[in-house]
Amino acid sequence: MQQNQPRTRRFALAALLAPALAFVAACATPPPPMAAVHQRGVVRADTDAEAAHFRGLVADLQPRVIDGLPGTVDRDTEVWVQDELRHRVGPPAPENVKGYTLIGPDRRRGRIHVRADTEHPEWFLAHELVHALVGPNWQPLPGVMEEGLCDALAAQLNPHLAPRIRALRAIEASMFFGRMRLVLEHDDPRSPKELEIWFHYESGALGSDVDELLAYDTLELKQRFARVPDALYGLGFVLATRIAERGGLATLYSLCREAERQGESVVPADWLLTAAGLDDSEDQARAPYELIGPAELSEWVALLPGFHANLLVQLFHGAHRHTSAAQFLDRVNPRIVLADGTRVRFADLPGLRADLQQRWSVPNAR
Repeated sequence: MQQNQPRTRRFALAALLAPALAFVAACATPPPPMAAVHQRGVVRADTDAEAAHFRGLVADLQPRVIDGLPGTVDRDTEVWVQDELRHRVGPPAPENVKGYTLIGPDRRRGRIHVRADTEHPEWFLAHELVHALVGPNWQPLPGVMEEGLCDALAAQLNPHLAPRIRALRAIEASMFFGRMRLVLEHDDPRSPKELEIWFHYESGALGSDVDELLAYDTLELKQRFARVPDALYGLGFVLATRIAERGGLATLYSLCREAERQGESVVPADWLLTAAGLDDSEDQARAPYELIGPAELSEWVALLPGFHANLLVQLFHGAHRHTSAAQFLDRVNPRIVLADGTRVRFADLPGLRADLQQRWSVPNAR
């Protein structure tokens, strides 16, 4: 009797587990039907063509991510390409979420999900591959900084997209700080030749200071926010990019190792701010503006249509309302002064003339 008892218990346990496992399986999202295998993993999508396209992108990017960062894990990856991002029963991720990587309670990295119709899949694949491939020695990196690391490397690996990434994240970082700096020059003798303008956002900051937001590791950050706010992607990118400009992205890895040696669960915020050259709060607020070069400025105009035309209307229309928009641009010649001293004429910004003409005629248009 005693010899049969363990087997009876095993059968009883199996009988109990069967419906539980069936329930878990029912709650999980089934994989996309088509699979395309590459040397270090598999891509699944709804069509063969889609799977093959994303396989080519992943096969190109994955070894470059591993080569571009120390402390990565050279492992196989699984990528699901989906029209609606989901991995379990329930509502899909919001449409503005381009991808995510599953992270378990033990902080191990799992499957990647990316949106099928994203405009720049190479950007978001590179971003998610960093999440998926960073090894355990990166664990002390704050979650905000990991998001910044992902985008900083994505910009390096996709230089054709770097201006768009930098412009978007600069705008988002300025939303965190609640303001964005812009310096404008012009040839109107009736007002100061140079104007320093600070745009203040209604949303402002998140009600948390930098030190608090940099105290969460990646899993804790996901638990703190149902969806990480865009402003934090910008904050992380600004810090990661400035650190990379001063010593390379490997500096972040060195800080993680030093934090581990000193018994810190997360790299202290003051270490990161010092490495980024942003100890002072005023320097922090100016940092997004310093990311903007001529190419980034063009992307800024594309990302926020009407923003720069509205600025000119608000500043100059009252004094120049009897001239046309085209005459104003030619006579007053307004220019944006970038952080490196480069001057960009408003008239040369893509689409600005047509946009200003519409808003100049109807100053209250938005």
